[in-house]
Amino acid sequence: MEECRRRVIGPDQVVREGVLRFKLERLENQVDMYWRQRAHVRWLQERDRNTSFFHAVCKERRKRNRIGKLRKDDGSWVEGEEEKKTFIANYFLDLFRTRGDQVSQQILNAVEAKVTEPMNDSLLKDFTADEVRRALDNIGDLKAPGPDGMSAIFYKKFWDIIGDQIVMEVLGVLNGGPVPSEWNETTIVLIPKVNRPDQVKDLRPISLCNVLYKIVSKVLANRLKQILPEVISPAQSAFVPGRLISDNIGGL
Repeated sequence: MEECRRRVIGPDQVVREGVLRFKLERLENQVDMYWRQRAHVRWLQERDRNTSFFHAVCKERRKRNRIGKLRKDDGSWVEGEEEKKTFIANYFLDLFRTRGDQVSQQILNAVEAKVTEPMNDSLLKDFTADEVRRALDNIGDLKAPGPDGMSAIFYKKFWDIIGDQIVMEVLGVLNGGPVPSEWNETTIVLIPKVNRPDQVKDLRPISLCNVLYKIVSKVLANRLKQILPEVISPAQSAFVPGRLISDNIGGL
């Protein structure tokens, strides 16, 4: 009977294998993180491993979201990339440009004031570091990043290193300082509202802002939320959490 041979592994080899296994696991986690941010697939966010299925999902999503040729009002088509950029930009510039007259002061004088002196004092008081951190916590970890490519999870994970600097910069802006031009840079993304969009009205624009800009906006929004229940009328139904625009529709 042939004797079984046992391979003797020295301590150095055990260490090398352990280091190699650690590096492979870390690399796999980094790949998972990349595709979690790239695909925003629910199963991937729930820690499923990276497979060809998720690559196929990303490829299909990219194909579905691609903007092909666009039809003008006169029936002609816009196909070139530069032409589409100009056409889309002009469409939204015209859509969001005001055409009404300025509201006269006489009309404003007839509107009853809702913000009281105590409310105004609470809005005007100095901002604090706690408000800055609370605003960051309210931002989703893996929301689509702005032009700087940074997600909120980076700021949360390394808060003990960069937190003091972030608080100082944000408070400087909130308490009356200038807003750095880089903070205000925004990436506009067009999301198709229908399958195979062929008109600009079939595209919904969203703004991808930098996290620092989001923090400033979120701090201001959190301040306003404290007085909104006293300012907004109970009949105001649109754009209010928990209310529907259809709430004011009377019964037959």
